[in-house]
Amino acid sequence: MNSGLIISSIALGISLTVSTIKLIDWLVHADPRAIVRVGRWLLFFLAIGSIPCLIVLLFTNNGRSP
Repeated sequence: MNSGLIISSIALGISLTVSTIKLIDWLVHADPRAIVRVGRWLLFFLAIGSIPCLIVLLFTNNGRSP
């Protein structure tokens, strides 16, 4: 393996671990109303983001019925 790949993989793993720890810490210490608000915004953006994906599927005919 290339040493650059190993170093970048380790850095990515450390970054993901720290991000997970900070997210769990936020969930434990946050106001429940703030968590619900963030969940609503996340659901909203996922719904908005799915529209372009559906349009691409329609135009490429990958979403057609058999």
